[in-house]
Amino acid sequence: RNGKVLVVGGLYSVGGNTLSLASAELYEPTTGTWSLTGSLTNGSGYHTATLLSDGRVMVTGGFDETNTLSRTEVYDPASETWTTAQPLNAARVLHTTTLLTNGSVLTTGGTGTATYMNMTEIFDPISGGWNLTTPLREGRYWHTMTVLPDGRVLVAAGSTAAGAPTNSVEIYDPIASTWTPANGMTTNRELHSATLLPNGKVLVAGGVGTGGDLSSAELFD
Repeated sequence: RNGKVLVVGGLYSVGGNTLSLASAELYEPTTGTWSLTGSLTNGSGYHTATLLSDGRVMVTGGFDETNTLSRTEVYDPASETWTTAQPLNAARVLHTTTLLTNGSVLTTGGTGTATYMNMTEIFDPISGGWNLTTPLREGRYWHTMTVLPDGRVLVAAGSTAAGAPTNSVEIYDPIASTWTPANGMTTNRELHSATLLPNGKVLVAGGVGTGGDLSSAELFD
């Protein structure tokens, strides 16, 4: 919330071996410079990082070159330090995590305890704990998750148990704690991007489809 950008963790290769980073850096846009900040307790890649309502940043899950992780760590920008919070109920990687309008954090899908996880969890930043909620109708990873203007959450496409990109879409109602199927996209995709536009529509762009890389884009109304 101070306008800086936090980059944390990641994977790199040395001599054909994949290793994980625990380091983190801050980008200062007014000066265009990077500086090191506090490091994670455990290095990882393919984790998620979510900006919380109080300005802290929560990192969940990931892969540390050997294991899929269930860890949760929270970064305090005031002290530039990380603290460990309650871990996820299940280790996962390639999942999605987003801040809900009520200040809690929703995590969906990924791969870990199952190849295509449908397990869904909600993090309460006040208690610091994770609670299971209604699972996805279809397990998936490499999907996107977007909070809509009315507070519902759009989960789009990704890789599913069919073993290939899908076009399926479902919407989560945090009040009723239910998932409802929506109209499928025109193209099967995974590894795409999804962006909420000022008019309330969601722009889905690119990704990988059944036949390879995609340049197409779609709008969800």
